[in-house]
Amino acid sequence: MCCALAAGGPADVILLDVKMPGMNGLEAIQAIKKPAPLTTVLMPTTFSDHRFKEQCLATGTASYLL
Repeated sequence: MCCALAAGGPADVILLDVKMPGMNGLEAIQAIKKPAPLTTVLMPTTFSDHRFKEQCLATGTASYLL
């Protein structure tokens, strides 16, 4: 993922979910924000884990939408 961001330039917006194959949404946010800190990350999800929401918002997610 981070290689695609570096090769193609930063994306304006990225949509993620909490549960994804390979890495979870929190890990993905960290991987995205390192090479592209200005990219907006939105997390629409059906998972209502309040602790995970707080962690995502603390690491740079613009919005956590249930």
